Amino acid sequence: MLLSSFGGLALSLTALAATPPPSAETPPDSDAPVVEPPEPPAMPDIRGSWRMDLSLTTQAKLPVLGETTIQTASIYLVRVEGTPDKPLQIQRVCSITPNASRSIATTTIPPGFIGAVPEKRYILEMAPVSGGWRVRGDMQTLAVGFDPETQKTGVPQKAGSEGILDFEGDGNPGATVHIQAPLFGQVEVYMVQRARTVVEGVWDGRDEVKGRAIVKEFAQRTVGASNRLFIANPELRAVPETSIFRMKRVPAGSTCADLVAGLAAPPPAG
Repeated sequence: MLLSSFGGLALSLTALAATPPPSAETPPDSDAPVVEPPEPPAMPDIRGSWRMDLSLTTQAKLPVLGETTIQTASIYLVRVEGTPDKPLQIQRVCSITPNASRSIATTTIPPGFIGAVPEKRYILEMAPVSGGWRVRGDMQTLAVGFDPETQKTGVPQKAGSEGILDFEGDGNPGATVHIQAPLFGQVEVYMVQRARTVVEGVWDGRDEVKGRAIVKEFAQRTVGASNRLFIANPELRAVPETSIFRMKRVPAGSTCADLVAGLAAPPPAG
């Protein structure tokens, strides 16, 4: 979006015209109190153990069915190390649960897929804002089911493409997800995906950080299935307005099993 330079110029001229220059007859008030800008809050020490809920919204355009909304809720076990001014976030995914608004089938991400997702490490950027601290983290590019060194951009297009990997070691190309569909039972779908998400929120001054999740990069392709009828590649579009995250402190030594068995619901909107 372009901002009009003419509008900005008009505002500047109006401000100048509305403020008469000081003269000898009207000296400025030297006794007026000087208002100091408020001190930024002390930098928090966010090191420790956390649970992060990430809720991403995607619009998928499907043949016959039309558009459907997919809400994918992921739970991460997070450990923040480093120093207070340069915290290092170390995270691994515990569960991924996709839910579609219009679907007669159920998609499940099996444990082998979850276990194959590599641990991520990235520095959190901290900056003071009104009433707290802004926290920003770039989760970096995640390549699922293929070698990103071989495929520098996008994703492989078919099972025999160069760079395709057996992601979880089950003998199938790419990463395997399970679809339970009426009449067909359980079907395995083999897919590849490239994604990069940035989380940006505000620390509340206690034990919570929440804000928006911004999808910077996303590509996905189905490269095979145990039933060829399920080889489909709908158009996908990220929906930033309803993609959010929340981090809450958890006791040291917490495990993925603890998090999934406890507060397993996705974070509330807002």
